[in-house]
Amino acid sequence: MKDGGVFTANSIAKTAVVLCHAAGAAALTSGGRRLVLLVRHGQTDWNKERRLQGRESVPLNECGRRQAAECAEMFRRAVDAGLVSRRCYTSPLDRAYDTAAVVARSLGAAAPTVVEGLIERDYGELSGLTTEERREVYKNGGPDPEGEPVEEVAKRVKKALVTIASDGEDGEVVAVTHGGVINALFYVITGGRYGTGKNISENCGVSIVAVGRDATFPVAYGLTGESFVSYVAEYRAALGRLGH
Repeated sequence: MKDGGVFTANSIAKTAVVLCHAAGAAALTSGGRRLVLLVRHGQTDWNKERRLQGRESVPLNECGRRQAAECAEMFRRAVDAGLVSRRCYTSPLDRAYDTAAVVARSLGAAAPTVVEGLIERDYGELSGLTTEERREVYKNGGPDPEGEPVEEVAKRVKKALVTIASDGEDGEVVAVTHGGVINALFYVITGGRYGTGKNISENCGVSIVAVGRDATFPVAYGLTGESFVSYVAEYRAALGRLGH
């Protein structure tokens, strides 16, 4: 695995991880923070080919459109379980926006609001290359092609999350973004335990953070289906017990 998370090793975990139980998440948000639900966009042909997409606006493929519809249904079930979310934010890239548009409808929300800070990590000259092609670039320990450092990705994403978490609405925030963005953020806020080089979120998986002006706390990574709906239900029940 090359530092910076530009290879996809077979050993990287694809399982969901809960880092903070629902009662703990409720305590975090009752302390003035807000849960942000970070959704990875649906599949594209480049995902299928294991090409780094970076800032290229690659569209959803047929599988990705189906995943977006399934994700929307998952959010509809989460609303039934107590999720409160009236706004949906998105990266400007087509694969994220088109996923967000489907999810927003399931929330009864307006069209997604584009936030530039949620755009995918810039991989420089590696963008468009497959795993095998990237290995060739790094052959014999060659220098890294210029790209956006993990720490810089996390910095601009945290800034964007503070802004959208302060939008004046009640409840949880939904933001559709990219695997590289989510991984960079989790790598930094967990001190390297999770994220870039360690985990891969499924397309349309949901990773959760608690956002406040003081800090961003990791809550869960890559939840899907029943695991996400159940977490929302437990979190909302815990909030109720705290009187919120």
